[in-house]
Amino acid sequence: MRILLFIAFFNFFSANAQQDSTIYSIVDKEAEFQGGVAAMMAWVQKNLVYPLEAVENNLVDSRIYITIIVETDGSLSQITVNTKCESCANSFITLMQTSPNWIPAQLNGRNVRSKYIIPMHIDFD
Repeated sequence: MRILLFIAFFNFFSANAQQDSTIYSIVDKEAEFQGGVAAMMAWVQKNLVYPLEAVENNLVDSRIYITIIVETDGSLSQITVNTKCESCANSFITLMQTSPNWIPAQLNGRNVRSKYIIPMHIDFD
């Protein structure tokens, strides 16, 4: 009887210890770049290497949307870029892969995975 009780007890806690893989869209506190949106935009401007051929061939979208998942430790995953310019998308993906960790979203006092969309307006004037 003790062995069965121990096994049931162990299974209960090991199942609860598994990481929550849910990606939340409604949270108590949104994920954010360290220092906020202004700091993120300054970091992007400083670190983005825009493909020269995209500029020269006028392939640049004026609006680009970057979608990321901010993990519970603040790292980024599942980075996608919505643009017609493939080399531009690759530049933004490479950039976001080098991003410093973010402050993760919170729900009920705990860090959770969340989706974050960054709208970018590109202007070379």
